[in-house]
Amino acid sequence: LAEAHYRFGLRGLSFLPLRSAWAVWIAAKVYRRIGTKVLKNLNLQSDVSVFENRMIVSPLEKIGIVLQSLPVVLSWIPNRILHPWKKIILQQREI
Repeated sequence: LAEAHYRFGLRGLSFLPLRSAWAVWIAAKVYRRIGTKVLKNLNLQSDVSVFENRMIVSPLEKIGIVLQSLPVVLSWIPNRILHPWKKIILQQREI
């Protein structure tokens, strides 16, 4: 279920300025890594005690995520030059 939410959320990155989109992409990958660690430990322990422990992403893992993001972010640049971000005005619905 979480994977579907990550994919859906990442689709909205094109509506953010490049630096913001990069930051959100990295944050999503870090939180996804935490989720995969929780699932891995849950599968190993087969009980809910896994939620009593804190799951962390080490600084080295975070650096790896940032380095992995570079090709992705660089691939966004041509499209951003051709189609720069424009402010989208959302209409408010009256309830």
